Amino acid sequence: MTTTTTETIADKEITEISGIARGSTVHAKSVASDFMARLKNL
Repeated sequence: MTTTTTETIADKEITEISGIARGSTVHAKSVASDFMARLKNL
């Protein structure tokens, strides 16, 4: 079984479509880099 988010795969036949793939990402910021950026803006 191959799982993909593209519409085609070279040299393969698509036999089943499960549905729309969904997800989310979280971007964490560093406290130290935020503090230094604020100092530079002063």
